Amino acid sequence: MDIRKILCVDGENICHSVIMEALFKRAIQEAEAKRRSPEYDLSTSKVIGITVESTRTYHPKSTTVSVGAGAIAYMKELGIDISGHTVRSVSQINIDDFDLIICFSPRDVKAISEYLPRGLVLLADKGGLSDHVFDQQQFQNLVEGISNFVDSAIKTLFA
Repeated sequence: MDIRKILCVDGENICHSVIMEALFKRAIQEAEAKRRSPEYDLSTSKVIGITVESTRTYHPKSTTVSVGAGAIAYMKELGIDISGHTVRSVSQINIDDFDLIICFSPRDVKAISEYLPRGLVLLADKGGLSDHVFDQQQFQNLVEGISNFVDSAIKTLFA
């Protein structure tokens, strides 16, 4: 399967999926930069050219429209600005445009199932992490877990 568009999905689109989107974008930028270096053998890898977006599953009680302050602050420490992210719901996008959909929970997979005419869906392993992140250590653990997942996915997609 040729992966061109990746969608990261979680319940709120204010933390987990936004962080994964940002880490995927950074990893793809780094892979593209590596491919442009003169010592890189272009014949041994797939063309990158991938876009990444994120969304939330529909929650009628959720009125949050911005990324959590803790997520913004922690990602800023890593040199990644997610403050301009626009929170949106899966009902606001054409999910058929995506080749790979990554969800953070079985609940998210179930919630988007009605929108899934095609594509590959993966369930990201949060490694026992909570749905809610409140302190610096929890953000560090979350970002490390997502980074490991992204690194593995990038290696698999572009090997």
